[in-house]
Amino acid sequence: LKGIGMQLGDAMVLWKTEFTKSPDCSAEKFEKDYAYGIRHSYGKEGKRVNYTPHSCGQCIASDPGVKDDHGCPFKTLTANKDNAEGVERLNDMLRGMNISQVKASAIVTKAKNMHY
Repeated sequence: LKGIGMQLGDAMVLWKTEFTKSPDCSAEKFEKDYAYGIRHSYGKEGKRVNYTPHSCGQCIASDPGVKDDHGCPFKTLTANKDNAEGVERLNDMLRGMNISQVKASAIVTKAKNMHY
């Protein structure tokens, strides 16, 4: 998101909104465990280095573990052709973004064919 020009304030709002959807992450936990890292990546904490975000290629090439929340969701959720649960999660994620079922199906098909 940083790579496409999202400002720090908007990123903080987005990530806090997404993380706190989980009952395991309160607003306080987000501030304690995640906010610093986001501010750090924008060069506002620590060494104050404005880090270059990962490219799509780097995200696609990463191989996140089961409980990791990084990498390319299109690849991760459709990597195994027999992973109906992953495909359903991707479909639900897209529908949650108000993407029509027709467009969501087209995106899922492209992902299944490794067009990330």
